[in-house]
Amino acid sequence: GVGATYDRNRDVLWLLADARINVAPDATGGGTVDASASKAGLARADNFIKLEGTARISTDARTAEADVITAYLDEKGEKIQLMELREHSRITGTGAGAQVMTARHIDMSYAPDGRTLQSSKLMESAVVEFPGGAGSPPRRIAAATIDSTMSPDGATVTNLTALEKVQVDLPAEGEIPARRIRSAS
Repeated sequence: GVGATYDRNRDVLWLLADARINVAPDATGGGTVDASASKAGLARADNFIKLEGTARISTDARTAEADVITAYLDEKGEKIQLMELREHSRITGTGAGAQVMTARHIDMSYAPDGRTLQSSKLMESAVVEFPGGAGSPPRRIAAATIDSTMSPDGATVTNLTALEKVQVDLPAEGEIPARRIRSAS
C-alpha cells in the first residue's frame, strides 16, 4: 500500500491507500487470496482484517466485493471463520454452488478449514442465482432476505429460506416453460 500506521500497543496495522494483500498457496497448492481496497487494516490481537473502499477478495473459487469487507479469523489468525460484506455486496463463484449472490449486506460463515462455506445470510434486496442447465439461464431467487445452509462440503445448498417479496424464476427446460413464482416467504 501507500502509507501505513502501526499501533504497537494494540498490534494494529493500517495500509492507508491502494492496499493490496496477497496470500501464497498452501502446501497443497490451494488457499491463495488476492485482496485489494482503498485502505486495509489488520488487527492481529483481535483476529480480524478490514478492507474499506472498493474492497475485493478473490480466492480459488469465488470473488467477494463490497464497500467494506471484514474477515474474522480463527484464534491463530490464519483462517477465515466469518466474513461480513457491507454495502453493494456481491459474491461470484464457480462450480456447482451458487454462482452469484448480491445484497446490500452479506454475512458468510466458514468451516474450521477457513475455505468451506457453511452458511450465508443476504440482507436487503437479496438475490441468489444458481446455474441453469446446459445453455440455460440461471435459476434466480430474489427476496428482502435470504438465509442458506450448505452441505458439509460447501458445494450444495441444503436449506434456503427467503422472506418478504420472494420471487423465484426458473428457466425453461426442454418442454417445460419458464416459470415465475411469487410469495411472501
